[in-house]
Amino acid sequence: KPKKTETKGPVITDQWQEIIENSVDGICILDDQKITFVNRRLEGMTGYNLTELKSLGLENILAPRDRKKIEKILQTPQTIIMPIHYEIRLLSKLKREIDTELRVVPIEYNHKKVLVCFFRDITQIKELERMRTDFIAMVSHELRTPLTAIKEAISLLATAAASKSPELPVRFINIAQEEIGRLNRMIDNLVEVSRIESGKVKIKFEPVKINFLIETAIESLAVLADKKKIKVTKSLAKDLPIIMGDGDRIFHLISNILDNAIKFTPRGGSVAIASEKLPGSSPIIKAHRLPANEDYVMVSVSDTGPGIAPQNLERIFEKFERIEPTTGAGEAGIGLGLAIARNTVELHRGKIWVTSELGKGSIFYFVLPTNVRSE
Repeated sequence: KPKKTETKGPVITDQWQEIIENSVDGICILDDQKITFVNRRLEGMTGYNLTELKSLGLENILAPRDRKKIEKILQTPQTIIMPIHYEIRLLSKLKREIDTELRVVPIEYNHKKVLVCFFRDITQIKELERMRTDFIAMVSHELRTPLTAIKEAISLLATAAASKSPELPVRFINIAQEEIGRLNRMIDNLVEVSRIESGKVKIKFEPVKINFLIETAIESLAVLADKKKIKVTKSLAKDLPIIMGDGDRIFHLISNILDNAIKFTPRGGSVAIASEKLPGSSPIIKAHRLPANEDYVMVSVSDTGPGIAPQNLERIFEKFERIEPTTGAGEAGIGLGLAIARNTVELHRGKIWVTSELGKGSIFYFVLPTNVRSE
């Protein structure tokens, strides 16, 4: 049974001791600017025990730039009438800064003011806020770039029309079409990741011809490839079976991977896409621990881009992960395409992976079972 806590400040009874010790907030009591009590949570947050905290004092476990925020209330607690709130950083024993929300509550004890300080760890909340801010800035930049290009293309198109030059309008229309397509892909990705996050993704199973989707994806990205003088080749198996799957999402999957390959391949490079049928007994299927009692279709997309470092081969499939190109070959984008690609493959009970060699390029693979059904 917990004993009463003996302090120079208020005496905490057994019942309140139990409540305070199990609080999600770090709690300390200040009497005459000295710490007289801390709970386990605050000890865990800072890494200091009660004896150490008493010796240090509150001001010494705050980040230096935040100490002035509460200097006045520590010195003149009698002026505090209502609880006060701050966002403040604690400094742990390991010198790690911890974002907290500090609530200072004045209480009367022996005809004087004693301060009860509640520290709530908001590190994750602050990190989410930073991510949101970074994301908004990133998306704003990525949307502004094609819009600027479209504006310039239309302006030049108007100039060309005035000069009655027959060649220039076609060129500027192509630029506008390319950038509009880029905007559409970006918006599609944002909508799709929103559906994934909300759990509203529904797969519509129907017969799908993979080779047809590959041909359509190549055609839809032809302007982008032509602009960079990138040669896109295909090697499609003639005996490829029709699979059961969501045609729209599989097309989006192929387009995202192909778009990435073109984007990160330097001007004058090459991209190749291939399809083939794999039996369940294939070493590839066994290596990825997929069921051996059905057939699969495998699609691969190879490029001659800068390649991906080994430590990033898994990371690139996470949402909002942007691997900056090391050679200036491409733009990092908003980091959603491959995350959506992996989600689509997993919803079809397939597998996606990448192999790469720095300086030589990458090959993305995915396999889908031919007879997947909704569960």
